[in-house]
Amino acid sequence: MLYFILFVILGVFLFIVLKKIKKVDKIEKRAKQDALLPEHATIKNVGVGGVISLTGFTDEYQDLDFVVEAINRYERGGFDWFELIGSHGTKKLFLEWEYEDGEFFVTATSERKASRLDKFGLTEEELIRMDEEKSSENFFEFENEKYYFEQSGEVMFYENNRGSGEGFYAWNFTNEAETRVITIEKWEDEPFEVFTGSVINHSDIQIYKVK
Repeated sequence: MLYFILFVILGVFLFIVLKKIKKVDKIEKRAKQDALLPEHATIKNVGVGGVISLTGFTDEYQDLDFVVEAINRYERGGFDWFELIGSHGTKKLFLEWEYEDGEFFVTATSERKASRLDKFGLTEEELIRMDEEKSSENFFEFENEKYYFEQSGEVMFYENNRGSGEGFYAWNFTNEAETRVITIEKWEDEPFEVFTGSVINHSDIQIYKVK
């Protein structure tokens, strides 16, 4: 009988201890979640080691999670934007963001593979003309979509947001639906490179860890 009473007392004590531990864990978890709510943490706060999820980004409309491994900075005409680089599986993810007039503009590509100009039906002469005219009415067609000229000019690239930077020339185009972007880069002594990306709604970005 005495052993049974001791067993019951021990069981009650253990239950109380486990309940307190669970409560503490729940409070800590809630505190972390509250600290990283969208109104407190944005993509601007994310550093190397941060964890980000893109809602429905994959071809199967599943979420894509990645850890930020590097952050580069770009600058054109006194305006900065940033490139977050991470991995998902065996592939790299490149997430570029800029912040202007209280709004984010974010683009992403799951594999940044450079393509040749002729694949997009463009020539160097056409790019020079568009650069000189700087008209938003200029466009080219790719995969049955029109991509309109946005801007062009010299860009400074700061790897890991350090150093004196390296310059290159860039052209930016956006499709009519403003869901896809194409960037053309020309580095000194290098051929033209063309990159495609998708526009991401900032509300579709979930931040689980800032760094």
